[in-house]
Amino acid sequence: MTEFFVGFPDGHHAVDDCVSDADKVVTRGRFQGTHTGVFHGVEPSGKCVSVGVIHIDRVENGIVVEHFGQLDGLGLMHQIGAF
Repeated sequence: MTEFFVGFPDGHHAVDDCVSDADKVVTRGRFQGTHTGVFHGVEPSGKCVSVGVIHIDRVENGIVVEHFGQLDGLGLMHQIGAF
């Protein structure tokens, strides 16, 4: 996570959908930010990125006790000019 905070200090999640059932919450959205710091060895490009994310959380007594996140890493690296 530190690399994300360094590489995209203005990074944030925009939530498109949120679904819950029993103790699970699934969120679909986008990670958006500006590449102004080194990320995975790629020097800052100044480019704005937007990539799809999915988060699945398990909640107990109103507290997230497990988290799984999936992000389009290939799309992110392409947008910052890594290849």
